[in-house]
Amino acid sequence: MRGELDQDKARASAFPLPFQDDLLETDNLAELSLESEFARIVEQVFVSKSVDAETACLALEQACKNQAEKIQGEARENMHRLGISRDMETQANELKLESQTWRLLWHLSSDVESLVQRQSVTSASPGKTSREIAASLIQEEKGLLQLAKIIYWLESMSQDALNWSEEQGDYSEVGRFAKNEGLLQETKHAIERGVDKDIVTELDPDAVSRQDLPLAADNMEDEERLMKGVWKLVRCGCTHHATDLCCHVGEYWRASSLLGSGRYGGLPVGNVAQEATEYYRTEEAFEEEYASEVENGRLFHINIWKWTCFVLSKKLSESGRYTMEAAVYAVMCGFIEHILPACESWEDVLWAYSKAWLDVQIHCQLSGLSTEARMLDVQDKFNVGGAKAAASPTGWPVSEVMEKLPGSIEEMFANVSSFWSGRERQSAPGHFRKLQEKMVLGKFEDVLLFALSLVFDQDLLKGEEPGCGPILIRFAAHLGLWLLEILSNTECKVQSTADVANEFGVFQDSVNRLVQIYIVHLIENRKNSLIPVYALHLRRGLLDETYCIFLDTLSKASFEERQEAVHLGTSYLPRDDFSRIIRKVTVASRMNRTLDHAAYVAAKIRSSEWICMLDDTHSEVAEHACLVSRELALLDTIGTSDSLAYFLHEVLPEDVIERGAEEAITEILEWKAWLDFSISFSEWRRCGEEEYSAEQDDLMLLHMKERAEVSLAKGLQLVKTAWMQFTSFENVQEVPSSEVQLLVSVGKQLDDESAEILDPVSFVYLPDETREVEEYARIELEKWKADSPTSMDFSIRACPSEQSSLFELNLSFFTASEGVSTSSSLEKIVSVATSFLKGELMPFGYFPIVRVFDSTSHEIAREVCRRVCIPRLCLKCLQLRSFLCTFDNTVQAGSEIVQLAARGGEKGISYLFSTNEARQMLALEQQACCAILRHDNLML
Repeated sequence: MRGELDQDKARASAFPLPFQDDLLETDNLAELSLESEFARIVEQVFVSKSVDAETACLALEQACKNQAEKIQGEARENMHRLGISRDMETQANELKLESQTWRLLWHLSSDVESLVQRQSVTSASPGKTSREIAASLIQEEKGLLQLAKIIYWLESMSQDALNWSEEQGDYSEVGRFAKNEGLLQETKHAIERGVDKDIVTELDPDAVSRQDLPLAADNMEDEERLMKGVWKLVRCGCTHHATDLCCHVGEYWRASSLLGSGRYGGLPVGNVAQEATEYYRTEEAFEEEYASEVENGRLFHINIWKWTCFVLSKKLSESGRYTMEAAVYAVMCGFIEHILPACESWEDVLWAYSKAWLDVQIHCQLSGLSTEARMLDVQDKFNVGGAKAAASPTGWPVSEVMEKLPGSIEEMFANVSSFWSGRERQSAPGHFRKLQEKMVLGKFEDVLLFALSLVFDQDLLKGEEPGCGPILIRFAAHLGLWLLEILSNTECKVQSTADVANEFGVFQDSVNRLVQIYIVHLIENRKNSLIPVYALHLRRGLLDETYCIFLDTLSKASFEERQEAVHLGTSYLPRDDFSRIIRKVTVASRMNRTLDHAAYVAAKIRSSEWICMLDDTHSEVAEHACLVSRELALLDTIGTSDSLAYFLHEVLPEDVIERGAEEAITEILEWKAWLDFSISFSEWRRCGEEEYSAEQDDLMLLHMKERAEVSLAKGLQLVKTAWMQFTSFENVQEVPSSEVQLLVSVGKQLDDESAEILDPVSFVYLPDETREVEEYARIELEKWKADSPTSMDFSIRACPSEQSSLFELNLSFFTASEGVSTSSSLEKIVSVATSFLKGELMPFGYFPIVRVFDSTSHEIAREVCRRVCIPRLCLKCLQLRSFLCTFDNTVQAGSEIVQLAARGGEKGISYLFSTNEARQMLALEQQACCAILRHDNLML
């Protein structure tokens, strides 16, 4: 019977698979990576809540064990590659240490009733035995309970290591022993033949200590091997199996010597305690034990037995040949001094201290509770081995045993730590043992701070990147989550002083930081499907920051990968949180100042796909579509038309037109019309750049003529239908403030004669001259401000040196002062922004290349775009007209543009053109007229 531990293990191993099959690396649970396995358990505990955190500790432990076994198997296969094999063994050992820590957390949070022996019989029984009273003391006193949990943890791990098979009575893990091999046949034959004078001459159990002589060599080896096996079983808490082993080899006397406090020992814990409960539940076993205590006094026989074990342990230890046997009997009486020589590990030493200390404390309290106990004066009545033993005049325990024990759990751990080597303290075993120590002491804030110090390589203030391996990063993050969940439970059984309720306290802050570090680790290793499971545990600020990093890394991923990320995000994160994050990612991408020009345009479009993937944000998507359309239209470089076309036709959901805000939808349709013209104009230009043979020149000109006619018709349609029509600011309601934000690159015209208006082919970015342009623009803006209402203000600054090709302009309009209307103030800010975008506030030959254009006023944004785009539209139409006039002197299409541009008043658009644009328009019209004249001359 394995008790509660086995039941929880069975429940833990039965977890269903939480994720969609198509989102997992494999459908086979056994083949899952450790990260996926942990995420599977996290989903069950924190999302579906189908398993409690305490039980899940065992699932985490088993996952670590399975991975460790897998790595060890690979290490054996790579034994010929020493370096690789050694690294694999190190990883496997770290995973084993992690599994031990998860087991410890399960023990600390486990139910008390599953820890110690329960009452054996019904309430009709006359009373309780000392064993049941001891169990009650452990349940009632926190200090004793902590010791019992430590012992259970250490013994359960040893039991697993031995792989004991109770059904088969298999002792193979502790050694193979033949039936009755402990009957000392070799010593008997040697005595009969008289061939060896240096061995005992009698065969009783006390002959070795009485005569101070050894057994025959073969029997000495057998005895040493037997005692190692007995020690291993006692170390596991399985005293009953140790006695069975002694009986198996024929040493019934030794089995009896170990049964002084019962078949299962005086203080069985865990699954052994449950076996003891079943054993003593029979009326016969209980009555025998209870009658003995009533007749002789509750502790009479136990006092005699413990004192005997104490004396025997000292006698065996003094001989120097029986270390294991001395340790076994020292465990029975709690004599720590003689247990330690048999200990081979930190766990052995901790178990020895815990076991001895708990045994002595319980015995002392039982002595105080016993009103009929006969305190035995051992010194007067017993003489073991011909020598009197020093004992307390009032009975057991003697002072020599008491003096070796610690006074507190803290002191116990200090004693245990002295067994570490200096190298071990700085390695993974030392780190995990330090964490385990703090967990036992209930210092969970210190646990997380220590984990943080390890993750940040012992430097909490300066550490920017994790300074440890992925195993510790993963473990620390999950440990924080589990501690927060367990300690937040109102029925928590773990002793702790941590303030887990304070969201911004040390405890929760440490948990958030550890989880964030682990998420970054998952991002770097492209474990995208696991990230939302952990992100939901972060508080708002860290959630937004971390998830934005994650989505930003997917900016170059395929549309399907990003769509999958959105699906997972909406499945695990609250809808409002995920929508907020998507907005932040989209805005951050628009404001990105580190990308070059071409990459920035691509990033702008790709980031827009995020917000378009949400199915309940049609109003926001429509507004964002207007924002992107404005920026790309103001940018107006080669390739932006294709980018905008992809965005409006491929990325933008079709139902946005039906479900978005009316104002935004109207603008989107206007931008689609503008895009239609821009694409046709780009096709006309590309047609002239295509390579044709001499024989195909006429074909090329024909294609260009056809495209020019189509494009010109579309452009004239926009101009005549008052595209982006705006009446005036008179109808705009008063607003407390408005602002325009511009982020631009500086470009310079290379060839005044060949350059066309804002043609990027004839511009070059000049980061070294940004400061000069900035100062010039500042002076010009000051002039505008001096001639403007006092309600306008501005700020302009160059970006940091690594982005020195950029500078930023902010124009602000505040509440109008007395005598200044809102409409005139808005008109002024539009005029300033338009002049800046057209290069009128920069030195001659310099032009701004727009990257970000934002405004708090929809009216301002539309009017700025109209005043910049309409002149460009007219100039492109005149380019087309000039080209067509070379074919036909009767071409009249486009001639009305000059008339419209020259006309003032409400029906004219002359106020939209800057001086430079008007000059360009006249130059293009002059080219068209010259082409008509040349054509007429040719006809003549």
